[in-house]
Amino acid sequence: MDRRTWLAAASLSAASLAVAGQPAEPVRPRDGQQPKAPRAPKLAAIKLHAEWCPLCKTMGTLFEDLGRKFDAEPILFVKLDLTDQRGKLQAEYLCSVAGMTKLWTETGEGTKTGTILIVDAATKKIVEAIAHDTTWSQAEKIVTDALK
Repeated sequence: MDRRTWLAAASLSAASLAVAGQPAEPVRPRDGQQPKAPRAPKLAAIKLHAEWCPLCKTMGTLFEDLGRKFDAEPILFVKLDLTDQRGKLQAEYLCSVAGMTKLWTETGEGTKTGTILIVDAATKKIVEAIAHDTTWSQAEKIVTDALK
């Protein structure tokens, strides 16, 4: 990683890391209660998104709708914004922090967009891919089956 890339990655805010499922601040107990440990996800749903991508636009709100539907399940929804160079650097950094550098390489290092990858959190391998033309019921079944 060159110096410029490292500096860009190092300048990520706590909010960017919160997107990756990490709390921006430590969870503090209320009224003597023990803080809840964050649940470990079984899967990650990673949307490769760019504002300029026509395939991303045809997906509409599918990613957000899936996130709401499976909110109580052990699946982490992360959108990698590959719209510009800054977004690509952040996405690369987040993949690196999450131990998914191979996944970053396999997905064209920020050049492939318009898909949602379902990734096994333990192995970091792609289990399924949801294409831009997948219907709601097909996408729901893909996630449900992957969670089994």
